[in-house]
Amino acid sequence: MKDINVNVTLQSSSRKIVAAYGPMFGKQLHTVRRVNIDNKYNEKKADFPDTGTLIPIVPITRYKIIHVDVMSMEVVPDIEGRISIVINKGLKDSSGNSIELIRPLKMPEFDVEPTIDNIKRAISSTGSADNPIYFTNLSRLTEAVGQLNKANLTRVNQFIEELRGQANCLSNTISKDNSYVTEYRKSLGETDDDSVNVNVTATVE
Repeated sequence: MKDINVNVTLQSSSRKIVAAYGPMFGKQLHTVRRVNIDNKYNEKKADFPDTGTLIPIVPITRYKIIHVDVMSMEVVPDIEGRISIVINKGLKDSSGNSIELIRPLKMPEFDVEPTIDNIKRAISSTGSADNPIYFTNLSRLTEAVGQLNKANLTRVNQFIEELRGQANCLSNTISKDNSYVTEYRKSLGETDDDSVNVNVTATVE
């Protein structure tokens, strides 16, 4: 396999763009992912016909902030000489996930306002090579993500209350049924000491 070396020459119009990435070195970029709290939800859903395990109709999720340390930057041309900015080339996080970011040669757009709509856009852009969305204002991002998680927490607590009501209904049904048996036996004059003996005689010819 032959190595192809391409010399990079920055045009004056590109130099300002590349320099704009410099202040980001050593800082963090942040994005958001929505993940299932129950990491076996899909497995339980698939096995439901066999197991009958009760699960919500949709998974309960949380919004998780992903932090990416900017540890390296390279100006990398392709075979046709088009230049990209590669952040963290070939690097992975402690979980083994790639933290490499490839950006086209244009001014960095990491100062996106962390509104609820932009966070949802960031989630939708997960895995997109064209326009992944990252944020730099961690304080405001954390506040917005907190609002989303609080909204989910409210729905979960409401769901718990509904389940508690259904559990109480089952418990009350069991108690009422047992009480009915007791009252019915009393009406027949039966007691707990009453028993019926059935004798079976078998004749073998």
